[in-house]
Amino acid sequence: MEFRFILVEPSVPENVGSVARALKTFGFHSLSIVNSEVHKEEKAQWVAHGSREILQQAMVYATVKEAVEGLDFVVATTARRRTLHHDYHTPRELRRLIGEKEGTIHRVGLLFGREESGLTNEELAVAHCLSTIPLVGAYPSLNLAQAVLVYAYELSPIQVTGSKAGETGTGGGQPGGSLPTYQVLHKRVRRIFERIGLGGENLVGRRLLERLALLSSSDLRLVHSLCTRVEKSLALEEEGRE
Repeated sequence: MEFRFILVEPSVPENVGSVARALKTFGFHSLSIVNSEVHKEEKAQWVAHGSREILQQAMVYATVKEAVEGLDFVVATTARRRTLHHDYHTPRELRRLIGEKEGTIHRVGLLFGREESGLTNEELAVAHCLSTIPLVGAYPSLNLAQAVLVYAYELSPIQVTGSKAGETGTGGGQPGGSLPTYQVLHKRVRRIFERIGLGGENLVGRRLLERLALLSSSDLRLVHSLCTRVEKSLALEEEGRE
């Protein structure tokens, strides 16, 4: 399983350098940066001593949407709970959620927001689930590098490096000819919701899509079968109207 750590508009070079060291400490190597080049600054390179290759190989994207392209499962991290209703998972819970989806996700992205303001609601919306680190104290706070360190530590047991992580089949995003990837299934369910009036900003549809993130691989297989039946029923109903 491949993990991509995505920093959105980081502004402090030392933070990015520390992120590189945290990633290498726990065996991760894929760093992406959105709309910033502070990783090229001397301060970032100095702090990243021993892990500069991660900064040198970092991919830079103009938008979050571009950065998550091709990922099967996207997690947005946030330091605070928003007014909109969401499920928030701790890093440890996240490890279980991802591990249970073996066979349906191969490329996972973790979004980390700006040091001062975090992620916007629009950026959170591209994720399949939200995660936050539970902290104790009147003014709990972790800086960017510390947050990345916590997630890297918790997720390191389930990462797989090398060619095995990239062994994906063709044929509609179905790795090894088995299950479709989580992303493919998520899009399929979204299309069905749009056809039955649960698309767009419909609260029920949004919450149901969010709850897909809680399902295991076997549960997702059932959803896949259900989608096939629903699509056939909708097609017959549409034919009857014609």
